[in-house]
Amino acid sequence: FDITVGPLMKLWGFYQKRDTLPSEKEIKDVLEITGYENIILDDEERSVFLKKEGMMIDLGGIAKGWSVRRLSENLRKYEINDFLVNAGTSSVYASGSSGNNEYWLAELPEIKGFKFPDKLIRLKDNSVSISGTYDKIVNLEDHRFSHIIDPLTGRPESNVLMTAVIDKNPMECEILSTAFSAMGIEKTKKFLNGKNHFSVVMIFFGENNNLKMIKLP
Repeated sequence: FDITVGPLMKLWGFYQKRDTLPSEKEIKDVLEITGYENIILDDEERSVFLKKEGMMIDLGGIAKGWSVRRLSENLRKYEINDFLVNAGTSSVYASGSSGNNEYWLAELPEIKGFKFPDKLIRLKDNSVSISGTYDKIVNLEDHRFSHIIDPLTGRPESNVLMTAVIDKNPMECEILSTAFSAMGIEKTKKFLNGKNHFSVVMIFFGENNNLKMIKLP
């Protein structure tokens, strides 16, 4: 996960429309101006400095989760313990119960061509974040590309269509749902080894482009 992917998002046509695929040279050049290690934070001055000309920060994949976490913390300061914070279709945090029910209920999104065995997610003092390549896309030269870009390769090349992550920290959930979508199934499995507090659901393209679902860990 890297918040300096702004130039890559722009390159692939998510900030302004383009009709052709980026060239190898364009991708290589843009990768030269990405990398979180090129951000300098100054706590005393409360400033952010980007070391390379042309760098851009894109907080998609973290801003909602951070906001949900902070709002939930503030509600608890006022001894409000039963609540649901919904930041749109991708990030939800549920605290306590919803009155008559022990759990709050969230629902997985509609995925064309796939039917979930159970779309409901039961939440209590935890959150769910959903990232996916099923809605935000660009079409370039008759190919479909997702807005989730691997910051290491500079390309949107994962075969994962949707990732849902459930855990107590809404910011971590949002970051990881984005990262897992870019990493793919095998790298996600490796990352989750021993981290049993996360519950993960992934929809991906299997053999013959058939959609499949896996639950991890």
